[in-house]
Amino acid sequence: MPDANESRAEIEPSPGNRAPTFGERTVRLWFNPSGNREVAKIKEYTAALIDLCDAMRGPRSATESGRERSRLASLAVTAYEEAAMWAVKAATTGYQ
Repeated sequence: MPDANESRAEIEPSPGNRAPTFGERTVRLWFNPSGNREVAKIKEYTAALIDLCDAMRGPRSATESGRERSRLASLAVTAYEEAAMWAVKAATTGYQ
């Protein structure tokens, strides 16, 4: 995972680097125009959690328990994505 101190250019996907993971694409890990360290950490941790849930979904299963596991993992991905959006808003809201 990238360090929170890295600049946007250092974490933005570029040709020759590995492809971003599902979690990194979901949170748009490379998009942090302000260079805010808290935003970078929020996105880094959220991407890792989303990747963990994505791995739990595994291959499409025909069994009821497999479908339920996939459904629950998908709900968790959505919840992490929403939580990250609120956390980024909190991190970028200045108090007057």
